[in-house]
Amino acid sequence: MMKWLKDNIVLVGSVLVALVLLALSILFLLSKQAENQKLNEQWTALTEQLEALVNQSIYPSQDNVKVARDSTRTLRKFVDDAEKLFPVAPPQKFANQKFKIHLEKTIADLTKEATDANVMVPKGYGFAFGDLRPKPNLLPYTLDALAVQLAEVRSLCHVLFKAKIQALESVQRLAISLDDQQGSADHLTDRTVATNAFATFTPYRIIFKSFSADFGNVLNAIAATPEFFIVRTVSIEPAEREAEVGAGFQPGMPGVPAMPSQPIPILPGGVAPRPLPPGARPPAPPPPAASAKPIAVLQEKVFRVTMLIEVVKSKSAPRTK
Repeated sequence: MMKWLKDNIVLVGSVLVALVLLALSILFLLSKQAENQKLNEQWTALTEQLEALVNQSIYPSQDNVKVARDSTRTLRKFVDDAEKLFPVAPPQKFANQKFKIHLEKTIADLTKEATDANVMVPKGYGFAFGDLRPKPNLLPYTLDALAVQLAEVRSLCHVLFKAKIQALESVQRLAISLDDQQGSADHLTDRTVATNAFATFTPYRIIFKSFSADFGNVLNAIAATPEFFIVRTVSIEPAEREAEVGAGFQPGMPGVPAMPSQPIPILPGGVAPRPLPPGARPPAPPPPAASAKPIAVLQEKVFRVTMLIEVVKSKSAPRTK
């Protein structure tokens, strides 16, 4: 037997390799048979779904056409109504000098409006366009975009002045022109214009001082504007304490006479009373007269408010019916 194996070692090795390959083939067939069964089940389910879709009565008919037209009309009306919430002002065309005149007139109008509303603004404030005022000529291709920004800043200031805030500190806009001075406090550097398939979002940052009730009026006025404003962020902090009248004049300061420890009464006519004898008590002072002036029980504080606001405008022009 051993001699036969030695003489036929190649044949025996081939048989063993064949047996191993046969075993591996059987294992592979069993594993793929389960996968094939799963694929057959999916194929059957898809075939049944296709047959159900083919057998449905979804072919064009008068009823189907009427439903499609009604749905299209409803969708068109919804889109038209939605676009009214994001109005787009008709573009204004300005020549260079005409825009400069329009800019100065708008700044003057806003300054007068602030004065009439008792709102404090920085002296000579340019309402985010101060760096453009001294320049005699601006780049022509940026005038239309600057006019849009000027109109939006004017609308925001109308809201603030209508709400009767205490003071407007600054308005910041995006720098959109090479004429805009780099590093100016009038410009937003951490925001850009956002856009999607339907609208654009132009950011502005406003900083003002107001009481808490005035801040509520600002939010109400924003909600009532024809423009669509979104308040993205709000930061509220106490404003610096205002110097009180006479706070800089204290007894004992240079040039200020020291106050006596006890006040010396003066009789009518400027005559001082005679000193009392030892052991005598001075007469009791008369009770203070009742005053009709109201007494302030609660004094509201002024807050500094920083708001990031976006102006939303539709990208498509309104459709004509």
